[in-house]
Amino acid sequence: SHDTRELYSTKSNFRGNASSLVRKGLVELTDNDSAFDLYVIHLDYKKQMGLNVINISGGISNQRYDGQSYTVSLSDFGEEIDFEFFRKNIDLSKGNRSKTKLVTNPDETLSSQYLNLGYVTNNGLLLDASIRRDGSSRLGKDNKFGLFSAASIGWDIAQARHWTSMSRFVARLGYGKTGGLPHRYGMSQQISEIV
Repeated sequence: SHDTRELYSTKSNFRGNASSLVRKGLVELTDNDSAFDLYVIHLDYKKQMGLNVINISGGISNQRYDGQSYTVSLSDFGEEIDFEFFRKNIDLSKGNRSKTKLVTNPDETLSSQYLNLGYVTNNGLLLDASIRRDGSSRLGKDNKFGLFSAASIGWDIAQARHWTSMSRFVARLGYGKTGGLPHRYGMSQQISEIV
């Protein structure tokens, strides 16, 4: 939880409305309260098979975020006031106009499961394949999860040609499917906002 206090003098043109006849000065007091939880399990298995190496890794990840903010705005101060006063005390009677706003975000959850397979041969051939399933509470009710896959093939030229001037020089060709989340809520849950 943390508080934010924004103070703009009646003589300030930036958000203080100094050139206006009304609404001079602005005080915004915001109380933010949030919680974040993250759980990750990751497993990695590597096996040497002669001169070749196979690597298998996978895991799950779950995170949850919950937030709420409450803002009180005061404006339209008739005279220059001591804004230092507002750093220590909240006096709702000082401004001629006031506004309160409560924003409560629904719990946001993100969930992922992933698996990666890698194979490296002794002549520098690199094979990689991965698949992951990601989901979010921001997405619509019937479309919360997506499946994303990728594959690549590469060749470590430095290893295959036994170059001594560099340890690795890899040419790689790959293909993968990605996705993204909307910036704001609203596809499956509602934000409650009281002004």
